Amino acid sequence: CTRLRMLDIKIGEKTASPNWKGKSQLRAHYRLLLDNFTNSACEGFRLAGFNGAPPCFTSRDPLLDIGGGSESAKKKALRLVFSIMPGAEMLSHFIDMHNTPVTSAGTEPGSTMSGTELAEIVLHELVLKLTIVAVACRRVAVPQKWVGSSIALAFDCGRLPPRHCGEDEIRQSVRLKLFDWGRSELSTLQNYMELCEEEQHDRAQFWQNYVGGMDRLAWEVVRAYWHRFSNAAEWGPYVELVVYDFDSTTADDFLGRARVPLQPTGRQVTVPLQDTPSICTGLSEAPSLTYCIERCPLP
Repeated sequence: CTRLRMLDIKIGEKTASPNWKGKSQLRAHYRLLLDNFTNSACEGFRLAGFNGAPPCFTSRDPLLDIGGGSESAKKKALRLVFSIMPGAEMLSHFIDMHNTPVTSAGTEPGSTMSGTELAEIVLHELVLKLTIVAVACRRVAVPQKWVGSSIALAFDCGRLPPRHCGEDEIRQSVRLKLFDWGRSELSTLQNYMELCEEEQHDRAQFWQNYVGGMDRLAWEVVRAYWHRFSNAAEWGPYVELVVYDFDSTTADDFLGRARVPLQPTGRQVTVPLQDTPSICTGLSEAPSLTYCIERCPLP
């Protein structure tokens, strides 16, 4: 693996249980309180870690709005950013390959796959793998209590694979791993029937949370693939570019939009932004967008 890109995702609406597997009641209630303010409460999963993130994500300073801070403070702020990130945004960063050149240095044009082709194969393989996991969870005979366990989605983003290697080699390198079982138990039918009614209800509740989170994650991956790679018709004559700023503690502000023809420009073109908000009033120069469109020849 040249450069690993990996999402560490906590599954389940609740990621702690009082007096369970060494988790004290106080610490568990504190964790459950925090869960209410994360994506766990919204979509049934949350991002816990992101290795090999693309430049469009790493260039964002989580302490920008307060003037920066120490590396320790940045790491803590980044964990907060991870925990509240919606699945759609998480996957958008995960498959972002736009900083990867169309061809690797020193190779013939078209001899390697493009970043977009690599992203499509990776995302499609994850659709297949996550669907298998989601279906397998629904076929489990008795409810399980898997608390705070995680799933890892990973692939090699450090190089563009040679075109002659084909899809199979790329698909085999895409990884999906379930891990972090420290506070989980594997229940058999016999074990489950020996539990009291209250304990059975507890297992059923946590298992519902886990299966629901896994279903939602699989659905988000399917939706991401459909929206990004399932256009079988021709593209329209125009593309709309929408510009936002970046705010680390509040919602990003809309700055304007530009509707540009979808055709090669041959050079950089600057166009004014339309529908600019009042915060742009009084600037010395009118807000504008500079862009360039060119075709990428592929076999």
